[in-house]
Amino acid sequence: MEKNQSQSEKVDKIRGLLSDLENSFETKKSRNVSPNISDEQTEDYRNLRIRALKYIGADRGRSYGQVNRVLSKQFPEIAENNKELIDQVILALIQDGYLDEKLCGRRLIKRHSGRKQKSIAYLEYLLKKQGISDSVITELMLEIPTDEETANNYFNLKKDEWDYDNPEKIIRHFASRGYSSGITLKIMRKYANGEE
Repeated sequence: MEKNQSQSEKVDKIRGLLSDLENSFETKKSRNVSPNISDEQTEDYRNLRIRALKYIGADRGRSYGQVNRVLSKQFPEIAENNKELIDQVILALIQDGYLDEKLCGRRLIKRHSGRKQKSIAYLEYLLKKQGISDSVITELMLEIPTDEETANNYFNLKKDEWDYDNPEKIIRHFASRGYSSGITLKIMRKYANGEE
């Protein structure tokens, strides 16, 4: 009986903390509230900001494009009639440090490295799909090693798993990750010649 009561007390405490957290989203004022927001728009601005903060969460690994899509989908009437208000909310979140496209991009690149390695072109496609701006993508692309290096590392990482009797299958596998057949053949020749 005590164990169940203790468990229910913990659940109630967590619910209380979550409720306080949600309420703090409503009352916490942005340091960078735009002076362009009229009194009629204040409620919409607050609702947009609360929804954006809930979507961003604690890890803050979202892009501007992702937040824009969520807010536009959640509040279609605002997106249609007052797109600038959504932009102002996003700008305030950037200034408050809640949105960081470089962090979002680096996390995506890290997720697609190692055993999930992708080519530069494929990573660029994923970053654009994520809604990351072109200037940040260009900057992040400079941090990534060349396709030949990443493909070579990936090949060596999985060299015991490849079916060397079926090289077309290896080429197709690399192609599905965005690598050209030329790079794949070059790496396979190096391996066959013992030039690892």
